[in-house]
Amino acid sequence: MENKTSSEVLSRTEINQLSRAGRAIVIFEGEVYDATDFKGTHPGGPKFIDDYVGKDMTEVFYEEEHTKIALRMLKDMKIGTLEFSNSDQVSQDTVTSHSRMEEIEGEEWRKKVNPKLGTVWQVFTNLDHEEYNSFINDPKHLTRPGDEHIMFANPVLEFFSRTPWYHVALFWTPIALYKLYQGSFELSLLEYLMTILFAIVSWTFAEYALHRFIFHMEVWMPDNAYLRTLHYIFHGIHHSFPMDPDRLVFPVTLGFIAWQIFHFAWVHIFPACMINTYAGGFLMSYMLYDLGHYYFHHSQPLKIVEYRKKYHMYHHYKDPDNGYGISTSFWDQIFGTELNMAKKQK
Repeated sequence: MENKTSSEVLSRTEINQLSRAGRAIVIFEGEVYDATDFKGTHPGGPKFIDDYVGKDMTEVFYEEEHTKIALRMLKDMKIGTLEFSNSDQVSQDTVTSHSRMEEIEGEEWRKKVNPKLGTVWQVFTNLDHEEYNSFINDPKHLTRPGDEHIMFANPVLEFFSRTPWYHVALFWTPIALYKLYQGSFELSLLEYLMTILFAIVSWTFAEYALHRFIFHMEVWMPDNAYLRTLHYIFHGIHHSFPMDPDRLVFPVTLGFIAWQIFHFAWVHIFPACMINTYAGGFLMSYMLYDLGHYYFHHSQPLKIVEYRKKYHMYHHYKDPDNGYGISTSFWDQIFGTELNMAKKQK
């Protein structure tokens, strides 16, 4: 069957035919959407779309309290309007009385930034402080990141701005294992294990502090175009385009600089016999965090970590001013930045 256009009226029979042909067709507020290309990058995973293929998802969309961001994504997927029958009268009445799509009428964030032309320079030249904060905290969802968004118009800069997730594993794993191997000769077994445990706990605090006070410095940084651009490169881009797979893990070059700073501090804080083990444990914890971060964004996670994905997605799509812990919510609870979704479940 040929693809329909957004102006066509689709019957239930036509919707079922498209669904059986492998298209992820869903109905929302009496309109018909093709979410096929969106399945792989849906923040909650493809299952949440698969469960409603060929069906009306209006009620569950309301229940899950989706934001305007989700409405914008949905708007781009429209392929037609549902042809109502007598059995659809209840749904039709609901659409007439309550249309969430009206919430995004006239909203066009692309007026000042075109993601296909290199966003870094446009952020530097086109956005003031308030516009920048609004831009990065309004996630733009990409179904084809390489085609829909670039950081730099210069192809060389653009190439080196991308960091595939496996770079982190390939570069840091040998260093972390070597440090742990060295440390195994310097401490007793109990001291060795306790030092690794201390390093893991230390990393979770460092993760929280870096995320809250450095990566989210937009809440306190002065109105300065250079600072805005620096922040955008470090973390703003991730909040603006959270599903871009090459902007998720920390670049290895910048990570190596941070590693040198941390290592310098450890040399002046810890006994010499403890440094290798602590450094190895800390680095391994960082790797698991960064790779886990990628996993949360681009997978349907195992049940054991499903809540961590939901927690982090809530931070991105609903409350960027809270929920700074990714590996754990412990420090969010301690410092009063726990997300409302967590508080409601208690």
